[in-house]
Amino acid sequence: MDTIRHLMQKNLINTYRGWWAWHCVVRKYHIGATAVILMPGTNRKYNRSALLFLDQMLKQRKYENAVILTVDRAAAASAKLFSENICAVECISRRKAEQFMQFYSLYEFDARFIVASLDEPYGRNAWRLAGVRGTTVDELMALGVYRLPVFKRPKLPAYSGNHAKILQFLGKERSR
Repeated sequence: MDTIRHLMQKNLINTYRGWWAWHCVVRKYHIGATAVILMPGTNRKYNRSALLFLDQMLKQRKYENAVILTVDRAAAASAKLFSENICAVECISRRKAEQFMQFYSLYEFDARFIVASLDEPYGRNAWRLAGVRGTTVDELMALGVYRLPVFKRPKLPAYSGNHAKILQFLGKERSR
């Protein structure tokens, strides 16, 4: 019984911290017609796909721009290559991402907040569909997470630099 009580208290505290973090983001970035995309993990396929379909999602949902919250430093470094509509990119801790998701799990508090993952928050199992009858991570992200009505895969952004993290994130080899 004490274990359950402790777990409930921990979840309640993290929910409150997630609520507080959300309100800090809203105040900091003056969120209006802005989407806030949380990339809670370091899975490059998920994060690259989330950035790849960002502009389509913004247009579909009539958002002006987006704030990216990510725990993946390579995604943070690469984000602005994917879209001119990204007004801010912020690296956050895994703990803070978990707090956001704990609040998000309570109820859908704001339609502008999107968790760009196929396996988080706990209970989301879309990753199991990847590979089934040729279904790709890109399709799952576009249709399932972003809820785009039509799947149309854009091209990866052009990058001529030599930054190792960005090249790795884009799935390109470093030129020698």
